[in-house]
Order: sequence, then structure tokens, then C-alpha cells
Amino acid sequence: MRTNDLKKLVQTQLKTVQQGIKVYHEVADDTAVYPHLVFQFRRIDLNDLSRQDYVLQVDVWDRNNSTQTVDNLADSVENLLQGKNLPQTNVLPTFYLIDRKSVEDEDKMIRHRQIQFQVQNYERS
Repeated sequence: MRTNDLKKLVQTQLKTVQQGIKVYHEVADDTAVYPHLVFQFRRIDLNDLSRQDYVLQVDVWDRNNSTQTVDNLADSVENLLQGKNLPQTNVLPTFYLIDRKSVEDEDKMIRHRQIQFQVQNYERS
């Protein structure tokens, strides 16, 4: 339940970054238009029974000569989540920025930024 609750929360939050932006979990559609966002989680095992930590990776994609759109979207994603505590009915996540990097693509028109957040999550008991 916590994983699906986190996915739903992140999906809802990322859709507010830009009106009409498509947001995908793990894999974008083959017909995805640019720009779009793709996110995924990786679990961090802390051996802590009361908290589950994750790395949230958000990939920002655009196809353009300029990096302006992809950088603006990446800034918006960082501003949206950095340091945010977003308690929900079943999960209590807080997001902390880890890093952001540019990822080169063989297609020189593809602009790709990868942003990672640590998600410290508690479950309501």
C-alpha cells in the first residue's frame, strides 16, 4: 500500500509542474510527446522498522535546440519537492534533494535532466 500511495502522491504533484505535462511511472509511452517527466523509486534499506527511505528519481525530457525548457522544468521539480513534508492518509513522506545532473543522449536534440530526492517515509499505524 505505501508504494502505491507514494506513486499516486508523486504523480499528482509532478502534474502540477506545468499545465498539461505528461508524467509517467518508470517508462514513458512510445508515443510520448516532449516535454515529459518519468519517475521511479529505489528502496534504501536502513534496517529501521519505523521508516522506509527511497530514492525518487525524476527524469525530465525535452527535444529542442535549447535547454531552456528542460532546465525550467527541472527547476520547477526541485522547487516543488525540496524539503517538502507531504503527509497523506497512509504515508508521511518528506523529500530532500540529493542531486541533479545532465544526461547526454545520442540524439543531440534530446535534452535530459535527472533529479534525485531522498524520500523519508513513515507509515501511519
